[in-house]
Amino acid sequence: MIKRLMQFILIVVIIFIVTSIPSMFGISNKHGEAILEFHPEDMFMNIPTFFTSLQVGTFGTYSINGVAHSVLNDIQSFSKNSAILLFSSILVALLFSLIFGVFLSYLKMTKLFRWFINIFSIIPDFIIIIFSIAVAVEFYKWTNIRVITLSPFSESVNLWFPISILSLMPTFYLFKMISSRYIELSGMEYIRTAVGKGLDRHYINGRHILKNLIPYIFADLKKALSFTIGNLFIIEYLFNIKGLTIFIFADYQFQKVFLSLLILLAIATLCYLFIKLLFYMIERVFINA
Repeated sequence: MIKRLMQFILIVVIIFIVTSIPSMFGISNKHGEAILEFHPEDMFMNIPTFFTSLQVGTFGTYSINGVAHSVLNDIQSFSKNSAILLFSSILVALLFSLIFGVFLSYLKMTKLFRWFINIFSIIPDFIIIIFSIAVAVEFYKWTNIRVITLSPFSESVNLWFPISILSLMPTFYLFKMISSRYIELSGMEYIRTAVGKGLDRHYINGRHILKNLIPYIFADLKKALSFTIGNLFIIEYLFNIKGLTIFIFADYQFQKVFLSLLILLAIATLCYLFIKLLFYMIERVFINA
């Protein structure tokens, strides 16, 4: 418990330092020449600024096409959009990886998926995201069916297509891990014994292999969450989704950037705990029943 608390405090400190970096730089005019100055001590002035904003209940403003908006008025709905994107993409990635990596691993279609994923996993994430936007735009031109809304003035939020794109990256990672671990576990002596006794394939996968896969899943789940959050920044920015990254990219103010990153950390933590609880229930109700 103490170790996890220390890890959490360390992450918060790192977020504070990263968020404070822009405030430590300034430009002064000396003899008509602009000079870049570095003042690391200014970082500590952000601490009272944040708590004052917290006490007063205002966290600054952000702008969309020059129009100022209050962070406090929109932070709840924007946090909800970011949470939906992150939760949904990780759950889709886990569901796909488990279905095709374990329960349907014997199908020829799964081998096709494995080949497809091995090819696409070497392509940088941002290229896949940009390519998906181009495909969606062309699809709209051909069919007049809109799957994305790139206008910042649009009130409608279409999240299913961004969720599909965001879930690709953790799916590539988790499917390759689960598939390789499944092959490794299938060769274990106790699995061969179960097969020799004539037990059903799905029974073996659900009761024995899945149970031993769960520790490997949680060992790599944090990595999957970390780079999914990184891609979340790109997805929300390029798709003009009203999420927490608007506060981060729109005109720098320490309090709103720091708060946004803290909320993202909380969302990622809740996502991890929710999946852990989900697997705990699966293990207790189905595997050990």
